[in-house]
Amino acid sequence: MLIDDVRAWLDGETWRGIGYPDLRDWLDTQVSPAYECDWCGREGDAREADSSICLVVTAWDPDLSPAAQHIFTYKYHSACRPSSVRWVNRADIPSGLQRIALPASMKPEVAGEFDLDAPALLAPGLDDGDQPRAVLLN
Repeated sequence: MLIDDVRAWLDGETWRGIGYPDLRDWLDTQVSPAYECDWCGREGDAREADSSICLVVTAWDPDLSPAAQHIFTYKYHSACRPSSVRWVNRADIPSGLQRIALPASMKPEVAGEFDLDAPALLAPGLDDGDQPRAVLLN
């Protein structure tokens, strides 16, 4: 069950700075139709029941992400979640100390907490008297 945004990505209409081979062929031949739903955790099979996917894609940003790049695919029962393209953008990139709790959706009895520290990557100064400067936030 594909929505227009997913069809547009598969057809290359929303790519920027990167190209992929035939993604419809990838979906038909490389993506397994059998899956564990990333929402409810139950088994699913796209050959037997309506299913959906969520494509996680980096949103184009000239400073942070010079290419719209497919980085992950979630699989769902269509009754659990609709198909979508999830654009990862500047707002999704943590700065400073962040606290997250897992899981965000399924199996609430399994949880964990992580502290993420996102320090700047420093380049040395060009001259002996120059201060180091931040060049990349990871």
